[in-house]
Amino acid sequence: GHELVLVDNLRNGYVDNLKKDGKFIAPFQYLDISKPFVLDGKFDAIIHLAAITSLPDCETHPMQTLQINVNGVANILEFAKRNEIPHVIFTSTSAVYENCEEEVFTEDLELTPKLYYSLSKKMAEELVESYRVNYGMNITTLRLFNVFGPDGDYRREHPPLLNYLVREFRAGVSPLLSSDGTQTRDFIWVGDVISMIEMCLEENANDTFNVCTGLNYSVNQIAQWV
Repeated sequence: GHELVLVDNLRNGYVDNLKKDGKFIAPFQYLDISKPFVLDGKFDAIIHLAAITSLPDCETHPMQTLQINVNGVANILEFAKRNEIPHVIFTSTSAVYENCEEEVFTEDLELTPKLYYSLSKKMAEELVESYRVNYGMNITTLRLFNVFGPDGDYRREHPPLLNYLVREFRAGVSPLLSSDGTQTRDFIWVGDVISMIEMCLEENANDTFNVCTGLNYSVNQIAQWV
């Protein structure tokens, strides 16, 4: 029910995902957020999903990671401030809990990530907080756990776990798993993520939230199901 404008530079995405029956589902603008930009129109909210998310990709391309995951967020926030857009939803990640040893990850934990992906997201979260405090902006931060659903990206060199398993099994290849496979993860259905985003839009949420199920499954269990 929302009127959308889609923005992407297609570094990680695919234009086919933005189409239905060969037509764009909404107006599309090719844009690189790592540089200051102008976007015509009057907007009620920005839902900021763009990032380099693959851990190996981030470690291999550290400068690009900072340009997109940190500088890109700064450009989004500046655009929103300059155009008086009343609400920004920024998607962060559960990876910011990288070195936390607590059994349950809560939003108030001290964060000390060290890898480029998780560190870049923490830096972006700190930018968000500075715009909240300094400019009174209304910003929702969503720490997404392991999102899965239709059209998951299996084409990139290092896809998410579920998409990697599907790709390897379909090709008749035994997946190469790190460690012994007993490590656990919390998986969240993409439809539930959308519901959370819509809820935050309706409530004008100005806070940080984990987006997860609270249930953990081992890599071995996920592989067996796939």
